[in-house]
Amino acid sequence: MATLGIDPDLVRQVRRIRLEMEGRTGAEHSIESGIPQESLVSPVLLAVYISEMIGCVRERTDVKALSFVEDVAWWAEGTK
Repeated sequence: MATLGIDPDLVRQVRRIRLEMEGRTGAEHSIESGIPQESLVSPVLLAVYISEMIGCVRERTDVKALSFVEDVAWWAEGTK
């Protein structure tokens, strides 16, 4: 994300969880990593991840890629 000029703090979220099992409730804890699936930034982060992944492969190989949303097709051409 930094290579695209996106501040990592833009997507930082702090969530709180508490485990409850068999009628007993544990202490509350903070989770500072990960993004919930319902988050509005999830599609943006997926697009950033896929574009960086495709860029890395293209820089290092002759493999080509085509993507649409979360689907990526990879292929290589050759004579052998």
